[in-house]
Amino acid sequence: MLKNLIHEFFSHTKSGTRPDLVCENQSLKPALMVICPSAIACKHSAQIVMNYFSTIIHMTDTHLGDQPDFRLWGLPVGAMFERVMADARERFPKVDLVVHTGDVTHDAGQAAAARVETLLGELGAPVGFTPGNHDLPEVMGGEPVCFDLPGWRVLLIDSRKPEAVEGWVEQGMLDWLDAMLRQATTPVLIGLHHPPLPTGTAWLDGIGLGNAGALWAVIRGHARVRAIIHGHAHMEQTTLNEGVLVLGTPSTNGQFRPQALRFALDDQPPGYRWLRLHRDGRLETGVVRVSL
Repeated sequence: MLKNLIHEFFSHTKSGTRPDLVCENQSLKPALMVICPSAIACKHSAQIVMNYFSTIIHMTDTHLGDQPDFRLWGLPVGAMFERVMADARERFPKVDLVVHTGDVTHDAGQAAAARVETLLGELGAPVGFTPGNHDLPEVMGGEPVCFDLPGWRVLLIDSRKPEAVEGWVEQGMLDWLDAMLRQATTPVLIGLHHPPLPTGTAWLDGIGLGNAGALWAVIRGHARVRAIIHGHAHMEQTTLNEGVLVLGTPSTNGQFRPQALRFALDDQPPGYRWLRLHRDGRLETGVVRVSL
């Protein structure tokens, strides 16, 4: 069921102030778009005709195995992902960008990665990945990616630490991020796997982003950063930190219990996030929970 709480992030570039967070109850209206791919400025871009916002679908932590019947924590993760994808296809017929923030597979299998990529491609939009701790560079890659959408820039960075569960953004990745932010002339959305803030769940915070301070030091120097999306936590979270909206998105399978001292699953259904990036700098977002 689509959550009615919609966050709008307003840009006040003329006054030089940071955006304010406004929460309203609204109904989700369908987007009517004509997508025209074009190569400008960034590695990937899209131009939208006769529309005032771009729609992004954010999915994360699919954890698929190479075998279609692979189960994780007793859950049929493949079937759950297919159900989530069916909901997204029905609810969002027009999408401009799909972002997956890692743990695409559970065992870094080629077949599982290909299956996820194929299913995400059915949304009919470019797909950007950030690798998670379960992903290997030879399977999912690890190069940062930039997408320019009308009025917005989307930057996806690698937070994976080799042979570790916790995350770490390498200096080269931070330098790339800083350079792309310096070039930006529009509001920016950043995506990565590991949460850049504590989640309040003790065992999970022990395997979070080890050098989050270094990431925030880069972001702090660029007022155009409006929001960050992430995975890894298998739960929905919304936090405002230093004027930046930090959005945790549910997994497409099992959810972790918030504030648990030790690993524990929650009874929340799987889900995904949608975002509307308006040309005037506003950001709307919500989470869809999918009943099985």
